[in-house]
Order: sequence, then C-alpha cells, then structure tokens
Amino acid sequence: MSRYIYLDDAEKEDMQTFVESLQTAASDQGLHLDIEIQKPPSDLRLDELLNKFAPNGLLIDVELDKAMDDSDRPYPMTGTALAQNIRDNQNAGKVAEIPLVRLSQAVVVRKYVGKDHTSLDLFDRFFDKAHVLESAPKFAEELVALDAGYQKLGAAAPFKIDAFPWLLGIDDRYFQNLNPTLILRCVEHADAPAHDVARFISQALLMRDGPLIGEATLATRLGIDLARSGTHWTVVLNALESTRYAGIFATASDPRWWADLVAEWWRSLKDVHEPLIDSPGQARCAAIAESLGIELHPIQPDESSPGEYYWTNCIESGRALDPMHAYAVTPDSAQREWHDLRYMCRGEAFHHARDQRFDASERERILQDRG
Repeated sequence: MSRYIYLDDAEKEDMQTFVESLQTAASDQGLHLDIEIQKPPSDLRLDELLNKFAPNGLLIDVELDKAMDDSDRPYPMTGTALAQNIRDNQNAGKVAEIPLVRLSQAVVVRKYVGKDHTSLDLFDRFFDKAHVLESAPKFAEELVALDAGYQKLGAAAPFKIDAFPWLLGIDDRYFQNLNPTLILRCVEHADAPAHDVARFISQALLMRDGPLIGEATLATRLGIDLARSGTHWTVVLNALESTRYAGIFATASDPRWWADLVAEWWRSLKDVHEPLIDSPGQARCAAIAESLGIELHPIQPDESSPGEYYWTNCIESGRALDPMHAYAVTPDSAQREWHDLRYMCRGEAFHHARDQRFDASERERILQDRG
C-alpha cells in the first residue's frame, strides 16, 4: 500500500474529489493507493507530522495562505517553503526519505514561482489540479511508482557506484559502457541523500533522449511510421521488451528503451549486416517487418523533412527527421553530455529561421537554404 498525505488549504470537498479520483484510478489498475488529507500543521512542525503518520509520500499545494498558524494568522509558508524544510530535515536524517509531489493550479504556480526554477529540484513530480480528473490513471500510477522507487533507493543506501546498475535494471557490462561522464556523475552521487539520487536519475535519463529513448524516437530509429502501422507496432514493442527500461521510476514516466540495446537487437535480425544508424529508414522497416512476419509502414520523407537516415524527431512538429537534413538547436541548461542533440526539421526551421534557439551560424545556414 502506497500511503500519501495531501497538504492543502482548499475546501475539503474539492480535496476529497481529487483524492477519490486518484484512489479509484489506482484501484482500477490493481494498485493500492491511500491518500489522507491533512491541513498544514499550525505549529509549522512538519517533521512531527511526518514522523507521526509515516507516509510513503507527500502531495503539497503551493498556496497555503487560507490555512492558519497556531496564532490564528494566515499561514506564513508556501508549499515550496515546506518542501525545502522537508528536504533539509531529510538531509539531517530527521525524517524519512519520501517523494514530494507538487499538486497545484497553473495560475498559482505562476504567482508564487514564476520564472524561478530553483524550486523544481525540491519536487519529484508536478501535477496540475486542472488535469487530475482526466489524468487520474496516469497520476495514480506515478504516485505508486514513486513510492516503489524510493523504497528501492532506501534499500540501496548508502549509495555506491555498484548500486546504480541494480537501480537502473541493467547488468554491469552495459552500465560500464554508458557515457563516461554519466558514470562519473553516478560516482559523484555516492552517499548522497535518496532524493538527490532520485532527481539525478530522473533528470539524467528519464526526461530527455540519450542512453534511454522514448517511443516516438524508438519508432523513428526503426524507420517505422507509428500512426500508420497500427496494432502491428505492438508486435514490435513486444519483440523489444528486453530492451525496455525497467529501473526505478519506470512507470512514473513514459516508457523508455535503452538505445544501445535496441541497436543490438537490430543487429540480431536475420540478414541484417549494417548498424542501425547506417541503414536507410525504409530498409530498417522492411527488415523488421520481414523478421516479425507483420506489415509495417515506413516513414516517408517529404520537403518538410527530407532524408532517409532517420534518428530523432523535430522539437516543434514531432516529425521524424534525418539530422543531416535538419538544423541543430543550441543546447540549453538542461542538456548534458550524454543527451542527444535536438533538432528542427527543414520545414519548421524555415519558419523559425531567426529563432534564438539556433546559434548564429545555424541561423545563417537556414536562411541560405531557405533562399
């Protein structure tokens, strides 16, 4: 049973609606989720509340000023400040390591957080209240997965480098072949608090394509038109099950696959002689269809996204693209050495030729190609 406390100053009826929606969605999936509503502690002693109820996780709203402190004054702390307090107490070993989930309205986040992104590191996930009812099955699954992930982190503590293959669900051989800088960052997280390791794994591997890739990128690298291939795509996914990410938080995010294991799987197919990256998209699709005995539709190039060696997807349109016929976006602050470069396809780049996400030389190349 995953037990969460929900801290909010909203009307109890509204809070109960969220809670019942999430708990019902969990039950419908065969998951066990219990959420207990609590007002923010009037004495501000959140550590005492956590130690008393010993939850597996915490849902926190950002705005808490309708609540009162023990002097009947408006609550002096935001949910973000409470989250910081919890992380400080976790660092000091005063409260257990548990996931923190921000559950708030977008307008409230804009009011209290704005463009200050420093608080993002305090939370494991971010749920918008406006989407709770429609996304309850996904949110409920994420809450249970976060709890399971933190329990696995607790079993691995204190963290050493040899814990990471187990946490990531891969063998030592594959782990040692990951990007050297990524491995170095894992080493640097030895003896770190569990929430730091959780954030590192999520940001390093689960948020962007790199060693792990999402479903859209997977289809692109296999040269398969995902939409037109219909239910036959499920056959491909089943064949690739051994390459799917099964480490911590696997079901707390969209499905992902180990890129190098996918490439190894490709080389195992009958009559395949070229590496995946060196094979034209239509040849990839045809070889997979023949090997699995199914009908698949290949990606078709056009003027907006020409080429045939598909590898990733346009950050604007989501179209499959060949990097040799696309335009690289300047890496942002979230980009790491092990992440894949991001691109715009030809058509989108022509519409965004002066976009500051391109560096000066790339903007010049776009303008020249556009004519």
